[in-house]
Amino acid sequence: MGTGLSLERRIQLGFGIAVAIIVAVGAASLRSTDATVSGAHWVAHTLQVRAELEAGFADLMEAETGVRGYVITVAVTLAVVAGALITRELAGRRRAEQTLEQTRTRFQQMLASSTAVIYANAVSGSTFSPTWVSENVTRITGYAAGEPLEPTWWLDNLHPDDRARVLAELPALLANDQLTTEYRFRGKDGTYHWVHDEARLLRDAAGNPVEVVGSWVDITDRRQAEASLRASEARLRLLLGSVRDYAIYMLDPEGRVRSWNAGARQIKGYTEAEILGQHFSRFYTPEDVAADKPDAALRAALAGGRFEEENWRVRKDGSRFWADVVITAVRDERGVLMGFAKVTRDLTERKRAEQALRASEERFRILAVTANDAILSADSHGNITYFNPGAERIFGYTAEEVSGRALTTLMPERFQDAHRAGLARYLATGEPRVIGRTVELAGRRKDGTEFPLELSLAAWATRRSSRRPTRSSKHFPIRCRTTCGHRSAASTASARRCSKTITIGSTTRAAISCSGCGRRANGWRRSSTTC
Repeated sequence: MGTGLSLERRIQLGFGIAVAIIVAVGAASLRSTDATVSGAHWVAHTLQVRAELEAGFADLMEAETGVRGYVITVAVTLAVVAGALITRELAGRRRAEQTLEQTRTRFQQMLASSTAVIYANAVSGSTFSPTWVSENVTRITGYAAGEPLEPTWWLDNLHPDDRARVLAELPALLANDQLTTEYRFRGKDGTYHWVHDEARLLRDAAGNPVEVVGSWVDITDRRQAEASLRASEARLRLLLGSVRDYAIYMLDPEGRVRSWNAGARQIKGYTEAEILGQHFSRFYTPEDVAADKPDAALRAALAGGRFEEENWRVRKDGSRFWADVVITAVRDERGVLMGFAKVTRDLTERKRAEQALRASEERFRILAVTANDAILSADSHGNITYFNPGAERIFGYTAEEVSGRALTTLMPERFQDAHRAGLARYLATGEPRVIGRTVELAGRRKDGTEFPLELSLAAWATRRSSRRPTRSSKHFPIRCRTTCGHRSAASTASARRCSKTITIGSTTRAAISCSGCGRRANGWRRSSTTC
């Protein structure tokens, strides 16, 4: 036997190798089959996707062919619109720049023409350094544009009497972020002007002060006007304080007393301390207060601007006086009611005089109407103004017939010239001839017949006249009584006892009792009729 393997062994070994190869080939074939199946699936899926993509691309190509023109048109349109927008934007920007430039120019013009100087100061601690001032400072103060930027310019030109006060006010600017003050400032020409200064403090985001901006305006004219107003008010107070015949005071819109002058104190009896704040209705009588007359007076003054009346008023002591009252509504320049000005005058004495005058006139009227004598009066022109019933009986005229006619109507012609001359001389010189005396003359009736009469002539003047007689102030009351011409002393004395004189105010009228005998007068002297 040699060393090689036996045939059997070789057959077994070969058979084993063959089986191993078969197994290996089988396993490889199985794995290849699985991979082939999986690959086939992926290939099928890929083909399907490809088909779908090809269909989509086909649809897309067809759609692109249909809308290509529209797409191009939109693109062009968008390009045009974008260009227009850009052009408009550029134009708007140019307009904005032009408007900004115009605004800046107007602002500079406004600053140049403004009466307010604008300034800015940098803040460093508690010190202020000027950084900018408007150009109108030259026109207003006379200083060149660069001078106000000098560090001590403002302080150097501040009035010495105002310097300490203004410097003491500066810390308030840092504390309150604003300051308003007024002071005198020296201009380039050396004159001082009053300045109204308003400053504002600007702070950064951390709250630190960084800059002061402000303005000041020349208020010299206003200060002078205020000084004039104060002087005028002082003069008015002196004037009102010196007035004693008029109560002049102010009421607030509700009627409470707000001021009181010396005349009011004298007329009404209240002191200023007693009456200020009190309602003015306390000056009215209780019955007028109950009738709401005080408030009605204020309403009338409010509606018409003025209310005026004469009525009774009450003093502090309760006594009444006849008052002339004027209430005027006082409004400011906007028409807002500020209160009422009230002026009261005591007319009690005038009231009493008027009452006495009316009583006297009534007595005279009764006497003149009942007298048998002729009682008449004439004005300074010699025209008849009054003709009593006795004169109507004696002369034969009615009062209506002779009213306004000359006294010479009742005289024979031979006395008329002398009467006119005497009246003119008396009015010119005041020298009387027969005024205040009784003379015997002749009268002429309506029917032309003459009769002897006894005449008394007087003169009186109105209250407003001067002591020298004038044509507008003199009146002549005349008494005429018929007489027989041969009267005894007893009868004359009796006639004088029957004569009466009545005084009315400042006027004097003569009332005469007369009786007639029917005899005619002969040989009366012409001169006896002169005044």
